[in-house]
Amino acid sequence: FARYYWRRAVDHHARGDIAAALADHALAVAKAPEAAHFRGDLARCLSVAGKPADAIRAVEEGLALAPGDVKLLLDRAAIHRRAGDEDASLAALAAAKILGVIAWTSASKSTDHSGGRVGTRTGFSPKVSSVLR
Repeated sequence: FARYYWRRAVDHHARGDIAAALADHALAVAKAPEAAHFRGDLARCLSVAGKPADAIRAVEEGLALAPGDVKLLLDRAAIHRRAGDEDASLAALAAAKILGVIAWTSASKSTDHSGGRVGTRTGFSPKVSSVLR
């Protein structure tokens, strides 16, 4: 049943019904508390809903279950950025880089698949993107 609620939450979020998405994400997490990715999706939805403290708590809970999860590590940085805390975002990116999670961005001349400079797709500021190089 957890996957059912997760799919509904994703659909609600895609249609812009954040309140319904949050309710279904919470049900998915309750039905499968061991599923780190459900917590990540909940965290992203909470961030969109303007609840950064709850979003950080959810992503941290996900990382406690899956410490090396690439998506969760980058979500943590993005949630901090969205909340306006660039220092915390930088720290989260640096931690991910130390873990080798985003080592593929280490070459300063690397480009993303669209031909842009690394960091362009992420929406991070130049200061944050410099951590990725």
